[in-house]
Amino acid sequence: MRTPSHRILQNDEGSEVYQGAMPEDFSATLSWRGTPEEVRILATSLRIDDPEAFVVESVMISDDSAELRLTVISGNPGRLRATMDDLMACLSAAEAMLETTYSEG
Repeated sequence: MRTPSHRILQNDEGSEVYQGAMPEDFSATLSWRGTPEEVRILATSLRIDDPEAFVVESVMISDDSAELRLTVISGNPGRLRATMDDLMACLSAAEAMLETTYSEG
C-alpha cells in the first residue's frame, strides 16, 4: 500500500511553509492469530529485533483468541521487503519454539 506524505517546514521568521507531497511511503501489515499468551510471547520476541523498524500491536479478539499485527512503513520498497522478510524469519523461529514448548508440555 502506498501512503502519500506531506511536510510542513518553518522558515527563518518562524512561520510555517507547506512543502507539498513528499516521496511516497510504502507499508505492509502482517497478521498472526493465536491465543493471547502466544501473541504476547511472539510480540515480546519481535520487539527485541529492531523496534524502530516496525510497529507491534496485540489485539484481543476474545478471551481465548488474539491477533498480532506488525506494520512496517518505509520510503524504500526494497527496505520494506527486507524488513518484512526479517520479521517473517523471526516469527517463524518464535512460532517453532512455541510448538516445541507446547508439544513437550
